[in-house]
Amino acid sequence: MDRRHIFATLVLSVAYHTDIDKLERVITDVVVNTDGVIDTRSAEAKEKNLPINITVNEFLDSGIQIRFPFTTKSLGKSVETASKIRKSFTCCV
Repeated sequence: MDRRHIFATLVLSVAYHTDIDKLERVITDVVVNTDGVIDTRSAEAKEKNLPINITVNEFLDSGIQIRFPFTTKSLGKSVETASKIRKSFTCCV
């Protein structure tokens, strides 16, 4: 992988009753299909359509904080791409 790639992380808060397995699939679909994202999953993970690395970051009063990575070609693309990913989730709230 090119060393100039930018590795970034986004944080999302979801309700406690959220189906985490479904959430992993939705987040993966959104992230890997967002223009500007470089899919860094292995060839096998892509072939098997395995989710990106999504972690439970923190338990909040109102829900669970989820953290997930994405990769872009530059810092400028990282900011723009993060915004696109966030906007993709506004339809689902």
